[in-house]
Amino acid sequence: MIKHIWTVICRASFVDRESNNFSLIETLEYIGLDLAGHSEQETIHIPFPFDWVTMWRREDINKPSMCYCKDVILSPSGKVIREEEREVDCVKYTTMRMRRRIGGLAISESGEYRFVTQGKSSKRDKWVVYSDIPLIIEIKRKVRKPSKRE
Repeated sequence: MIKHIWTVICRASFVDRESNNFSLIETLEYIGLDLAGHSEQETIHIPFPFDWVTMWRREDINKPSMCYCKDVILSPSGKVIREEEREVDCVKYTTMRMRRRIGGLAISESGEYRFVTQGKSSKRDKWVVYSDIPLIIEIKRKVRKPSKRE
């Protein structure tokens, strides 16, 4: 069996080649966007690269294990924006870090976007939520009127 240790959403992440330690740069909690000129109903792809990093570990250090994980990004209204499944392989090593580099998001509304990491031991098991990370995205769409100078 494998257990979830942590999940972080950040601007960038790097692995030190000598120590093999991870550096997580600028963890994300809030993004403000000025999208003046776009309609309220319009979905816009924002080219905002970021990393979604998760660490998994064997529950029994001496027992090689595998499991499955699923990453889901949900909009404030609950719409699935992105979903991806993959295997977590802790057979050769006791821990596994997974870094998903995401080039941007398709957004249409302000509010709390959720980054949900789920896992299960076998393909026939039910998904279990291990982390649910909120990211507030505030969209400003109003056109600013120039001020009158007298």
